[in-house]
Amino acid sequence: MEVIVKNKLVSRKVGFKNVKIYQNPGDVERLIKYVMDENKRKELDIYGCINLIETEPHEMAMEMEKVKEIFDKQESYQIKHLCVDVGKTPFEKLKKQRFIYLFERALGYFRGVQIVYALHENTDILHIHLILNTVDIYGARLDLSDNKINGFKENFKKIFEKYYGNETVLMLLFY
Repeated sequence: MEVIVKNKLVSRKVGFKNVKIYQNPGDVERLIKYVMDENKRKELDIYGCINLIETEPHEMAMEMEKVKEIFDKQESYQIKHLCVDVGKTPFEKLKKQRFIYLFERALGYFRGVQIVYALHENTDILHIHLILNTVDIYGARLDLSDNKINGFKENFKKIFEKYYGNETVLMLLFY
C-alpha cells in the first residue's frame, strides 16, 4: 500500500491495494480517462459514477473542480484514487447488474462524495479503481482515515453478505 503526498511516497496501512492522493488539477481528468478506458474494462464493462451528472471524463473532471470552486477549496489535494482487488468470484455468483447495484449501495457510505469507478479486467486479478473527489457536494473534506475505511468495509460486507452468505469470498475485496 502506498500514499503519495506532494510527490513523496509515505507508507500507511489502510487495507486497500493502493491509495494515491493527487495534488495537480490536471491529474483529475488524466486519471478519470485512465480508469474509464474501455480497453481495460473489456467484457464485463462495469463502470459508473456517483454524485456526478456528467459521464464523459473531461466533463466529470470539470464537475469535480466546480464543487471545489464553489466551496473555495481548490488548493491542496484534488482527488484520491483507491484500487481494490476483487478476483473473479463475485461474477460467478452475481449477475453484473446486481453487482453494480450492490457496489453502488456500498459506495453510498461515502455520503456526498463524487466517485468515478470502473472494474479493470486487463490483468490476472480483477480490480476496481475508485476516484474520489476530496471535497464532497456539501463542502466537507473527504476523510479516508483508518476508521472511515474500516466503516466502509463493514458496510460493504453487510450489503454483500445478503447475496454471498457468510463466505470468505468477501475478504478477497480487502486483504
